[in-house]
Amino acid sequence: LGINDKKDFYNVNKLYYLENCNKLLMSGVKIYDINNTYIGENVRVGKDVEIYPNNYILGDTIIGDNSVVFPNCYIENSVIEKECSIGPFSHLKKGSIIGSNSCVGAFVEIKNSELQNGVKAKHHAYLGDVTIGESSNVGCGVIVANYDGEKKHRSYVGKRCFIGSNSTLVSPVIIGDNVVIGAGSTIVKNINDNTLAIARERQINKENYYNNKRK
Repeated sequence: LGINDKKDFYNVNKLYYLENCNKLLMSGVKIYDINNTYIGENVRVGKDVEIYPNNYILGDTIIGDNSVVFPNCYIENSVIEKECSIGPFSHLKKGSIIGSNSCVGAFVEIKNSELQNGVKAKHHAYLGDVTIGESSNVGCGVIVANYDGEKKHRSYVGKRCFIGSNSTLVSPVIIGDNVVIGAGSTIVKNINDNTLAIARERQINKENYYNNKRK
């Protein structure tokens, strides 16, 4: 009879996702709520993976062994290698590659980027068109500004880097290994290995400003 109205569409759609979840359950994947988990038929999931409710995992996504996807994530056409932690509230767009033992946390959006092994981006970041080397840490509020209004540009971050909170990398930039970027910095130039980079205005404290203003 086909799909004749929106109610039919809902019912068929629900059966489709339930069937996919049941197949994964039989293969040993731990899905906590199959009624509120949406996994496409082309998604490949490894051994001992845990998937929490309210996740949409679609396209040709691959999830490696022993990874965990916490609630409320949207993942499409991405690769997540083994022993990763994703979410809650993470958004992985097409072309995202997450290396083994990496963490993508709450309200982190990744687009066409590679996080190599052991990278941590735990909260509130946008990582677009960037490669981040292994064992690097991305602080809260970090943005990779990849679009100049006309073209997208790619940046590269080396191994064992620390990108301080609320920093912006204005692409394209190349950042070497073992680099520390001070919180609140706006980076527009390349940074050599083993460098501390700080790009912000110097703090000025005006003593007794409040009392003088009241007089």
